[in-house]
Amino acid sequence: MSSSLESSIVRICRADGVVVGAGFLVGERQALTCAHVVAGALGLADDTPEKPQAPVYLDIPRVAPRKLLTARVVLWRPPRADGGDDIAGLELDSDPPQGAQAALLAQVEDLWEHSFRVFGFPKGQDTGVWATGRLLGRQTTNWVQIEDVKETGFAVEPGFSGTPVWDSQVEAVVGMAVAAERRTNLKTAFAIPVDVLARSWPMLESLIHPFVFLCYARADSELVTRLKTDLLSQGIHVWIDREGLQPGTTDWEEALRTAIRAAKAVLLIASPNASSSRYVRDELRIAELYQRCVYPLWVAGT
Repeated sequence: MSSSLESSIVRICRADGVVVGAGFLVGERQALTCAHVVAGALGLADDTPEKPQAPVYLDIPRVAPRKLLTARVVLWRPPRADGGDDIAGLELDSDPPQGAQAALLAQVEDLWEHSFRVFGFPKGQDTGVWATGRLLGRQTTNWVQIEDVKETGFAVEPGFSGTPVWDSQVEAVVGMAVAAERRTNLKTAFAIPVDVLARSWPMLESLIHPFVFLCYARADSELVTRLKTDLLSQGIHVWIDREGLQPGTTDWEEALRTAIRAAKAVLLIASPNASSSRYVRDELRIAELYQRCVYPLWVAGT
């Protein structure tokens, strides 16, 4: 099972080839990393609020080392001043090399004392090194504390940011390394768990819990809330804008496009209100663009 880990790992570098961090494939052409890793690759401040437009250079070192690929940033959640976020989603401009594959992901609430391993690129180790340790509990930011318990060997440090955290008990990726304690007497670092990553990126959520996109007019919100509850009771996951758009989303149009593209289908709540809604028409055009099936549910009118 761990072969999917090695063949998913991405090495991110600057345009001049200097390695700045890691990432991992989560879809056919999609990858996750930390926002500060992308910022470092592009020479930007870590907390740059606008989504970068420049290409990001990367390779899949355990599959095709130094075969450079380019990717564009499609999800941008820079680190918050109070902690949290620091997530970037990438879409490759071309198919990854043969043998590369998306990481196996798992949402696990209780990770206490699970053992883990990670592959990263600390300073002077551009070919990559392994680190191991144990997972602990969550902080108030929902990041998971991790620590090294060895006397020798590498601990998680700068250069591991963005790498997938492989849980040896679960035999899947349970998070993404994001930060390391800078005090030299501590061997502590932090990871963003998969459930937090998934809430930030609908495409990732769709891989874990396939969902339908609810397209509706605001005037029908009360009915849509009841419908969502009914669907969830039947095990059908849904994406609804007022809940799916995370606080601080700067480009909500891009977020809607991403959600519709990731959805298995679009459920249109058809009514006179929907017929006159410009937003409904826009969402249906996006659904047509990405060839998503639209299923109308008539709730009023004909």
